[in-house]
Amino acid sequence: MIEPAPAQPLHLPTLLACQSRRSVAAIGLDVVRGGAGRLAERLLAQRARGTELLVADALDENDLQTVLDAVLQALPDALLCGSAGLAGTLANHTARQSLPHREALALPIEGAALLVIGSGSAMAQRQIAYLRRHRLVSAFEHNAALPSDIVGDMLLHLPAPLPNTVMDGLVARQLAEQLAAAALPLLGATRPGLLVLSGGDTAISVLARMV
Repeated sequence: MIEPAPAQPLHLPTLLACQSRRSVAAIGLDVVRGGAGRLAERLLAQRARGTELLVADALDENDLQTVLDAVLQALPDALLCGSAGLAGTLANHTARQSLPHREALALPIEGAALLVIGSGSAMAQRQIAYLRRHRLVSAFEHNAALPSDIVGDMLLHLPAPLPNTVMDGLVARQLAEQLAAAALPLLGATRPGLLVLSGGDTAISVLARMV
């Protein structure tokens, strides 16, 4: 009997290099922990070499803050992608900005909002429960019969997952497709001024149907 080879740990720079035509470079934890100034210099050097995708190691919130500080210093036009931890660090930075700055970034929105939430995360479920409890939006599960006279902001979501439910895979993608199928008629009928999509499979499914 042939034993399967042990699974190899995922290495993000290698995965990106295999899946993208853009040049990739990895920046080690030693550079990150050398401080924002040193990391900013490395980012600029990689940009000068034509590197388009930069992956920086981080193990804790201090590392993430260093990455953010360096990016804002060296590459303020960069598109930040990464973990929920990085999103939290970026959110904290944005919250610390002055009110006039935040107002300058805000865009006027004409029309109601449509929130299509397929994420099964605990945080998303708490947010859905809060919106429903305080009746801040008209909220419906994806398979509910919708009234024809809905006005104002609207939330369309999947039911809360059962304990120990796997959040990805075939079943998750099928549910996302069902949610997207329910959302598309609403998009056409209400023409919302703001569309919020939560959940990777949900976003892909909705956007693919909008093309």
